[in-house]
Amino acid sequence: LVLSFVGGAAGIRYFLEHKLDEEVKRKEKIIGDFLRREIAPMDDRIEIRGIGMLWGVELGRVDPKRALEAVHAAFDRGLICEVAGRRDGVLKLMPPLTIEEDVLLEGLQIVKESLASVLK
Repeated sequence: LVLSFVGGAAGIRYFLEHKLDEEVKRKEKIIGDFLRREIAPMDDRIEIRGIGMLWGVELGRVDPKRALEAVHAAFDRGLICEVAGRRDGVLKLMPPLTIEEDVLLEGLQIVKESLASVLK
């Protein structure tokens, strides 16, 4: 019980000191803008959905198998993501809340390259 209280207090302190809520809103915009600008135009059947730091690239209308192929392509480039949704047709992105912006942008670029390679 004492450990959970100390851990909880440390978590709250970190949240407040680093303004985590503001950072998540800022990064949410970065992710959403990138996906709508760079990923959605790859195919007009792609749907982008997300909130906060949890986003999905819906490939079900393109070909649900492409989502898993993109996961493998991203892994080969050093990024771990996963599939979700109906027939595993959604490429799910869930970066850590504390991710640094340059690392986030690097990861988004890998997502773009990975999707481009499987949508050819």
